[in-house]
Amino acid sequence: MIYDRRPDYCDLQISLARKGFLDIHEVDEDGIPYISQLTTYDGWAVEFFQFMGLEHDLKGFHKKYYQTRDGSLVWAREGDKKEKASLQFKGSFFLQEDWEVQFTKAISFFKLRNIRFHPSRWDVGILFQVEDERNFYRLVVDKNKWQGMRCHYQFDTEVEQGFIAKHSRLEVAFYNKYRQVKEVKQGTDYESRILKIAGVDELPEDLMKCDIRIRQKDQTREITKLLQMEKINFKAIERVVLKKCDLKTKMGRKLKKMLGLTKK
Repeated sequence: MIYDRRPDYCDLQISLARKGFLDIHEVDEDGIPYISQLTTYDGWAVEFFQFMGLEHDLKGFHKKYYQTRDGSLVWAREGDKKEKASLQFKGSFFLQEDWEVQFTKAISFFKLRNIRFHPSRWDVGILFQVEDERNFYRLVVDKNKWQGMRCHYQFDTEVEQGFIAKHSRLEVAFYNKYRQVKEVKQGTDYESRILKIAGVDELPEDLMKCDIRIRQKDQTREITKLLQMEKINFKAIERVVLKKCDLKTKMGRKLKKMLGLTKK
């Protein structure tokens, strides 16, 4: 049974101006406006979250990064170069009802300022349910071909049970979403968001997740072009990711049917 399919992660590489300073308009605790002067990296981060209307925190010490209060958006340094940044849209970001509006708004921030960007990673997540988890993994391992990919089978612990096939440009991962939510996502509103998406009151214990991840600029070039369009076609972006997966793997029809990937 297929519950949902949507983007699950995006890492946007940002090419900022050369090192310098920006004047940032802020308001103090008493509501008095003031101007602070921040370096390029910090200045653009603060201005971005102000543009989005999102409260954010500064984290880290030696390697600072900014993130929203719910952790769904992270602005981090790309290496040690202050003129390059990475904007990470986490899975919880795409579980919001208005994620398309918010993502489009974030992209418009860079377009309006002529700041170059490209995604270095884009994930599509598929939420589905199986009758027998162990037999499902046997199907994944024994009845499908993952040529040229490093395969890791994880059956040792309750949380890590799963399978992943990967190389430098593509990863396909299967894991139990129920256990991940209960063990890893506790203390956040992640569970309430995914309950709403799945349309259930309680997560079934055999709820599974498949993440299809494409990486590196040469694989995401088509997505970069789609993000430059006046209206972003998210279904077209999804098709890019699924096509890359289909070209590089040999998933059998039974598995594709379970993931809702068979052609109608």
